[in-house]
Amino acid sequence: MVETGGRARRRSRTRQAILDEALVMMAEGGVEALAWRELARRLDYSPAGLYRYFANREEILCTLAAESMALLAERLRTTPVTGANDPLVAVGLGYLAFAREQPVRFRLLLTELPSTRGSRHELADAASASATVVDAARAATTRTRPRPEGDAEWVASPPGAPAPRWASAAD
Repeated sequence: MVETGGRARRRSRTRQAILDEALVMMAEGGVEALAWRELARRLDYSPAGLYRYFANREEILCTLAAESMALLAERLRTTPVTGANDPLVAVGLGYLAFAREQPVRFRLLLTELPSTRGSRHELADAASASATVVDAARAATTRTRPRPEGDAEWVASPPGAPAPRWASAAD
């Protein structure tokens, strides 16, 4: 049975209130501060009552992570590229703006939760923040590539990732 009308709106508002309070708790003490019983107490629910909306704490974290990733990806896609910067700089500015505007979500994504990608060779979802960074790196390396075999995935990868053969010091 699909909920419609007022019931669906109330359920949606309650789910959002749970997520909002979870973010407040995480702002106070990180992911470790998100405790099921404390969350229920703050919302004036019984712990069992929360199960009508989320299966467990991990589902709340996964929901917040998915929302946060969508917000970050949107921020990265909409940060303007101006004449003073290239697409890769614009992505960096987008990351900084997101970190400033959404510090709890930024910490959740980039320090609290592990990546779901097994390696940098595993393709990222085209709508993800990772894909946006790779696309910006590809655009930047296409315009200013020092060598034709430049690798946008490597340019966009975190420090410590293995360098491609064209980036060796012997060249």
